[in-house]
Amino acid sequence: MKILILLSIFYSSLSFGFVLIYPKYELRDATKTKIKLSSEGCTANGIPDSKIVEAIKISIDFWNDAPESRLNLKYGGRSSASLTDSRIPVNEIIVGCASLPSINILGSAEHDRDNGSARVKMNSDVYTGSYSDASFIGTMIHEIGHGIGLAHSKDAASVMTYSANGWGDRPKYISQDDVDGIVYLYPNEKEIGGLAGSCSSFANEGGKPKNFYLDAILGFVFMFLFAFVFKKIIKR
Repeated sequence: MKILILLSIFYSSLSFGFVLIYPKYELRDATKTKIKLSSEGCTANGIPDSKIVEAIKISIDFWNDAPESRLNLKYGGRSSASLTDSRIPVNEIIVGCASLPSINILGSAEHDRDNGSARVKMNSDVYTGSYSDASFIGTMIHEIGHGIGLAHSKDAASVMTYSANGWGDRPKYISQDDVDGIVYLYPNEKEIGGLAGSCSSFANEGGKPKNFYLDAILGFVFMFLFAFVFKKIIKR
């Protein structure tokens, strides 16, 4: 019986809660992507560039904090691209302020799939005049997570969750669920070994897990071992 319990724990531990935003979206080059201020920035909202740069650099430190991933975001100064441009330069995530449909939406991220790049819009109806620095930074970390390629997680500890967090407006650390997501998208082959790629990752547009075939093989192996052990128990 102990063997059956151990096998069940082993197989169930291979699944995590993170999801990918799009089946066909990821950064063009995770080692060369720069996060930049959009050409318009947030100056019209009274937010100086220094505040945006501070939030960008904190976000970069947050998402780069996974040695098992090759993700290596960098700060890149000001972009020539505007938030209203139809295309975003390759290897860029641009950040600025824009009006969003509701004040309940603190920020949003949009993607240029062909270029593997993204834009992050901080809600200009929320972040104007007097605003919370912690909320501004927390929202930017979250939206840059979308720009990297992650959707909302069901893990309450994740910065990508919709749920309330114990950390409040600004995350204090990167959760295991966040790490699993970026490692799955951008694995560092030098750091990863064994079954590190066996996380169940689904695109929110539907479809099969990105590692569907590996999970299927592991499922068959688990069922075979389960049947074998069960047969041995019955014979006793």
